[in-house]
Amino acid sequence: MATYKFDWLNGGSEIVDPTITINSDNITIFPSNMTIDVDVILETPNGSKFGVRLFQVPVVNMNYDSETLGTRVMAKLAEYEI
Repeated sequence: MATYKFDWLNGGSEIVDPTITINSDNITIFPSNMTIDVDVILETPNGSKFGVRLFQVPVVNMNYDSETLGTRVMAKLAEYEI
């Protein structure tokens, strides 16, 4: 079970044990610094949904599939885990 906290989201609400959905259709790539920005939705077991834009997600290359994208996003989300 993971708990995430984003200071800018609803006054720093804690999001407990969410299902995470990555919006792979809304990725902005920055080849010059090898990062991407991506939208994710965190849905709690009680049905609350929180949309979060993750900025400067580091990447090794600009080629990605759903598995490697998920790994990168989860690594970035770990920065917000409490």
